[in-house]
Amino acid sequence: MTLSFKIPALTPCLRLPITSALLLSFSTAFSFAWGPTGHRVVAQIAEEHLSPQAKAAVESLIGPASLVDVANWADEVRADPSYNYASSWHYVNLPDGVAYEHARKHPDGDIYGKILELIKVLQNPDTPRAEKAEALKWLVHFTGDIHQPLHAGYQKDLGGNLVTCTWFGEPSNIHAIWDSKLIEATHLSYTELSASIERNAVVKVESGPAPKPERWLQESLQYRKVAYQIPGEGKSGTYRYIFEHTDLMKQRLRQAGLRLALTLDYVLAE
Repeated sequence: MTLSFKIPALTPCLRLPITSALLLSFSTAFSFAWGPTGHRVVAQIAEEHLSPQAKAAVESLIGPASLVDVANWADEVRADPSYNYASSWHYVNLPDGVAYEHARKHPDGDIYGKILELIKVLQNPDTPRAEKAEALKWLVHFTGDIHQPLHAGYQKDLGGNLVTCTWFGEPSNIHAIWDSKLIEATHLSYTELSASIERNAVVKVESGPAPKPERWLQESLQYRKVAYQIPGEGKSGTYRYIFEHTDLMKQRLRQAGLRLALTLDYVLAE
């Protein structure tokens, strides 16, 4: 697969000091990839590309709700302490040059491992309907998450949450920029943004039949060096960052949507 995004020159990052206590206290507070609008965009794009058989299967599991309706469920349930066990499922931390197979794993699981598990749950004809419905909601969300480069970030800065910067003169951090601020800068609703991306974002994804989550992860690892760049000072620095990085944001959203459709066709349309 050939990707044509041009990587801008790197700008040094400012990282806050971090301790083990901070890692534990912040681990459940961050990692809301793409924000509500971005996840709805991914789900909307997927719905536009589902086969009739997959659409019928989705409706049988979560109808009358749509993929867009459940796209943010996995973030919403984080307000419920009974779902604390799933906090680490939204991301994976990998050092540079270390393959996932050889990396230290989070004891509660991570996004890549969970995507593989969810695909198996949805494929299994013996899985109860309620369990399949919940697995579908997790998968819709995690397919979006894994395409956000900082959900494959570094543990030492919590995937960019501790990499501080300014955004139009206001304090922010790199993770927040990639979660929502780049998307908000388009000033488009999720329907407008998904339609614009479908018209203008030219991407290449695998044609199937089986999904390849390992490729999704490797791409995010490739692009995280772009995501870790810091906006320049003032409004001009923010506008420059938007100009240089919006195309990649749109590319990742569309790839996530297309791959979600491909995955659901694979696991539900048989």
